[in-house]
Amino acid sequence: MSILNDRTEMTSNINTYMDSEQLATDPDPNAIGSADPNAQPVAAELAATDLAATESAAELATADTTTEQTTAEQIATELMRRIDDTLSHIWMVRTFLKHSDEASEDEELAEVHRELYDFMLALGPSIDAGDAKKYLHLARKKFSKLKRTAEHFAELQPEVSGHMNFKMAAKSLGIAVSQIEHLLK
Repeated sequence: MSILNDRTEMTSNINTYMDSEQLATDPDPNAIGSADPNAQPVAAELAATDLAATESAAELATADTTTEQTTAEQIATELMRRIDDTLSHIWMVRTFLKHSDEASEDEELAEVHRELYDFMLALGPSIDAGDAKKYLHLARKKFSKLKRTAEHFAELQPEVSGHMNFKMAAKSLGIAVSQIEHLLK
């Protein structure tokens, strides 16, 4: 804003100077506003240059607002990217569970991998479109169900299998959900 004020003040000073009697009686033929008709285009050019500088300052002031908006958009896009990166871990847990023999025998376990898929499916179109605002809105909306699913799997896992793969899947899912929760806050 100070650039805009400085430019406005400069324009005012130039106009005052050009209107003064001193300028009209200046014996220098190259002086701005002198009686020489060739000198008038110089004054007009100077005024036009100053006007352009004032407009540039106004654009700069507008750019500050745009920069703030861009920064918010960049933050949202970065959050979307980080959440999507974390979802790759959830995808691997889901794939492991879906293809495990235990999932075909246990409906509760099958429901876990379906719920994980539901969360990721809801977010897919938004990330494909690059719509970070919608992506984050849907992620927040669906997050509580994702968290309940991860908690349910952590409780269910010892009953399903004590194998290290299932233990690590439960741990990995819990960590990924915690990271997403942190990013959504």
